[in-house]
Amino acid sequence: MSTAPTPGAAATGLPTLYRAVEAVTAERHRALRLRPALRLAAATRTGALPVAMEEMALLGRHLPLVFADAAPHVPVVLLRLADGDAPRGLAPDGTWQAGSYVPVHLRRYPFLLVPSGTAPDQLVLCLDPQAECLSSEEGEPLFDAEGKPTLLLQQAFTTARDAEAAFRRTAEFSATLGRLGLLTPSTAKVPRPGGPLQVTGFRAVDRAALGRLDGAALAALRDAGQLEAIYAHLGSIQGFAEMP
Repeated sequence: MSTAPTPGAAATGLPTLYRAVEAVTAERHRALRLRPALRLAAATRTGALPVAMEEMALLGRHLPLVFADAAPHVPVVLLRLADGDAPRGLAPDGTWQAGSYVPVHLRRYPFLLVPSGTAPDQLVLCLDPQAECLSSEEGEPLFDAEGKPTLLLQQAFTTARDAEAAFRRTAEFSATLGRLGLLTPSTAKVPRPGGPLQVTGFRAVDRAALGRLDGAALAALRDAGQLEAIYAHLGSIQGFAEMP
């Protein structure tokens, strides 16, 4: 039996979890409300979430971290290994249980910064109108009675902005690993009651290739904060055996 970890983008070309996006405006979304309790529950729809380089050390203590097999080989945290598995780290009610740290990708959902069609250097706050955590009947409002953004929406913009910057740095991290020849197609065999589960379709850092790097290359990885993320990934792979 085999399975392929979910890459960092959905078939729509949008990031994982997002099914559509539209610019947030008071005219269109004045009545919308956010139900925070359902935000995390969205993760039950996927087997993996993209992660930022800076959060790998936190997440790797509880869940396996691997790299998507398809370019640009983004790092992802695995929530399940096969269809039908219960997502590890999430309770049935959507409560995050894998430590106290929630991945930034999940914290920004259902909001997303998207380049403006008229000025690509400018980013526009968007939302997924199909998100289960959005409602016109209950939850915390996005706009006040005067049509001005509430504190919740302002915080959503800040989180989305910080996430965008983090994922750009992560893209540079993945590109560096590729340029150094450190990422290699990998497999994992996980014990299961009915027989071992063969996990395929992901990449991992080649320990031997990492060991062959000279001092200058290792120092560059260290100074960029990338060496810590590499070791967090390598250590987390031991978590495969503990996944149900």
